[in-house]
Order: sequence, then C-alpha cells, then structure tokens
Amino acid sequence: MDERDFLRLLTAYRNVQPSELAELFRQAPDQTRAGLERLLRENTAAFSAIVPQAIDQQTGLFTKEHFEKTLLPDAISTANEKGVPFSYVLLDIDNFHQFNRTYGHLRGDKAIYECAALLKKSFRTSERRADQRSAMKENAAGKDRRRYNVFDNITRLPDEESIESGRVGNGEEFALILHGCGEDASKTVADRFLQEVRKIIIPYKGGFIGFTVSGGTAQYLNGMTPSQLIENADAALLYSKSQGKDRITTFSQLS
Repeated sequence: MDERDFLRLLTAYRNVQPSELAELFRQAPDQTRAGLERLLRENTAAFSAIVPQAIDQQTGLFTKEHFEKTLLPDAISTANEKGVPFSYVLLDIDNFHQFNRTYGHLRGDKAIYECAALLKKSFRTSERRADQRSAMKENAAGKDRRRYNVFDNITRLPDEESIESGRVGNGEEFALILHGCGEDASKTVADRFLQEVRKIIIPYKGGFIGFTVSGGTAQYLNGMTPSQLIENADAALLYSKSQGKDRITTFSQLS
C-alpha cells in the first residue's frame, strides 16, 4: 500500500461512523487490513481509537468477531448468489500450552507471530507477491482457485484457557476462508502450509526449537449456516489431533 492510499484509508476511518466500518472492510478487506497493520506498527494509540474491534493487535490478523460476523456471512452470501465456492479451514498449533510451559511465553508468542506471518505469506493476501512460483502453486490447487481473483481471509481465534491463565496473547488457533477453493483444493494448500511450518525455527538456549500445526477443512454447501460450517471444520481438526497431529483432515474424510 503506497503513501497516498494509506492516507486515504486513514482519513476514511477517521470520518465514518462505527456502523460504517464493516462496509469498508467488505469493499476491500485485505487491502484495508494491510493499511491498518501499518497504522498499528506506526501509531498504536491511533489504531486503537479508530478500529480496535477488527484487527488482532498481536498478529495483525482479523479478530474472531469481525471474521465471523462480517467476512464469513459475506462469503456465504457470495457463494449463494454467484456460485463462488469456498472452504473454511481451522488450524491449531499442536501442544501449545505444553510448549509455553516448557519454553516460556516469549517463545510461545514468537510461535504465534511466526505462524501468523507465514499464513499471510502463504495464502492470497496483499502481502504475497504474485511471482512465478506462487502462480505455479495456484495451478496445483485446481481450476476453481484460479478462476476467482479474491483475497483469502485469515483470523486469529481466542483461547479462553490461555486468557484465564494470564498468558499475554489471545489464542493459538487460526481460521481461514479460502475463496474459489473446494475441499480437496483447500487440503492441498493447507498441506503445503504445514510443510512450511515444519521449517520454522525459534532460537532457544543456544539451539533451536520448532512446532507443528494440525488442521481441518470443510467446504461450504448451499444452505449451511455459519455455525454448521465451523462445526464441520472443527470436527475435521479434532480428527487430525486424534490421529497424531501435524496433518490436515477434510470433513468428507470423516463420513
């Protein structure tokens, strides 16, 4: 986002009513988030005054409330009206509470940061450059994926257990809306993400530590409610956890 676009975005947010903020996200969700991430880095106080409810301040990802109340219903509406397929993916850092207890909360926060950064790099967000390599990856994900030029949406989900225990942070679970992506294609791109997660290293006591992620994915089918879609992805995630973790399961694999 260049300086002119950033200033225009900032002016827009300062002048609209709270009820109008969601509409700005609907018009250009990923570009808007990129601008707000910059504002968060440069002026935390201004960010908090403008839009504290839409962006998670630790990761720069969408909050659960904005994701589930605005972005997911919009994706469902678009799917119903225009026939644009999408899948919902839940991802969870494996054994995260044990990771925190063993290596400390600073390393836990680093794992959250690295996972969020990789999510923004790996999926179709404004941070990812459309180079030849990424184009090849899109081709491997299927024709539907290429046909719809829509940014993916990523959120960080809260973890009540971690909040109650006093951890500085807000959860190790993430969710994605993959536009133009059926269930099989969503598994392909999610599996690729897990491969990259395994390469992440975090310095610790003169050495390095890593972590893994499990996930579940479910495709939206006409007539589903948001809660039904989330429950399907969650069931697939729980199955991944029960089968040794560090893997992706589709909801259709459970039937």
